[in-house]
Amino acid sequence: MQQMPADAHLGLSSDDGWAAPGFAALVTHFGKLPAVLDCLAPTRRWHSYGTCTGEADTANGECRIEQQRVGQQPVDVIDMTPAAVARLLAARMLARNLSARCAVVGVNHGPNVGSTLLHSGTFGAALTLAWLGIPAVAISLDDVYSVDEANPGPLQFDAAAVIAGYAVEWMLQGFAGVCNINVPNNIRSTAMQIRAASIAGDAVVHRLPADQQILRDGDVTVSVLLPRSLQISCEHSLAAVSYMQRAAARDAAVADHHQLDYRWN
Repeated sequence: MQQMPADAHLGLSSDDGWAAPGFAALVTHFGKLPAVLDCLAPTRRWHSYGTCTGEADTANGECRIEQQRVGQQPVDVIDMTPAAVARLLAARMLARNLSARCAVVGVNHGPNVGSTLLHSGTFGAALTLAWLGIPAVAISLDDVYSVDEANPGPLQFDAAAVIAGYAVEWMLQGFAGVCNINVPNNIRSTAMQIRAASIAGDAVVHRLPADQQILRDGDVTVSVLLPRSLQISCEHSLAAVSYMQRAAARDAAVADHHQLDYRWN
């Protein structure tokens, strides 16, 4: 149901490795959309590497790209940190020279909020992509604040992938920064709220409530960073939220009209 330009070029990556269920949810969801997909992910999970690119050298043959599949979708994998993979993905996307470009990193298993963004591989990869000229979405599924961490229930990676699609729709309209999103693991389409968030612990910054508190309320957090900056834009965060909320209502209305079971799939 999501709307993409005919020439949309989408890059997909992850810091949990190519075989992670969150990455599979992204590949499956975006594989259904009319877009050119470029899937490149680490061979394995890299935890808390942030923007570290390591010392791997593809030119000297230390790291080789291998091909795997997620369903029917080819996925290139390489044993490099998420940020190093992001650099390679950005170079590949820029070489294609398609006008409508956006990348998505995730779906991370666990929230990326507050100070955890300093070492998050998911956020670090998205930040690297945006710094190199590819607008990027970092998408994470919260199993800490919105649910009982010891018993979070079934992990709703598919729901998070759909919400990432709404952010991509908005970013393809011309925004070039980073959109960091956290999705509660108890989301219901009939009661979903998407809210602009700060990333300053439990503080309210620029009129935006803290991302942790929004997740405790059971809502989706959206924080938009300006291009090549670590500064959150209140204006752009609110614009993204407004668009994403309307897009979610649009899809729910279409599903209702056709008597479909609308459960984020």
